Amino acid sequence: MCSSDLMMTPWASALSDAEIAAVLTYVRSNFGNTAEAVTEEQVAGVRAATSSQTSPYTTDGLGIAGE
Repeated sequence: MCSSDLMMTPWASALSDAEIAAVLTYVRSNFGNTAEAVTEEQVAGVRAATSSQTSPYTTDGLGIAGE
C-alpha cells in the first residue's frame, strides 16, 4: 500500500470544537513548539469554511505533490 492510499480518520462527528481545539493546542505548545492556543471559535470557523468538503482531501486537491 502506498502512503498516498491512506486516509486520516474524520473527526467531525467524534470530537467537539472544544476537544479539537484542546488537541491542537497541546500539539502546538509541546514537542518544542511555542505557538499560541487554538480556540473553539477558530475550530468552528474552519468547520464552517470547509463544510462543503464531503470527500477525503487528496494531495492533488491540496496542491501537494504526491510521492
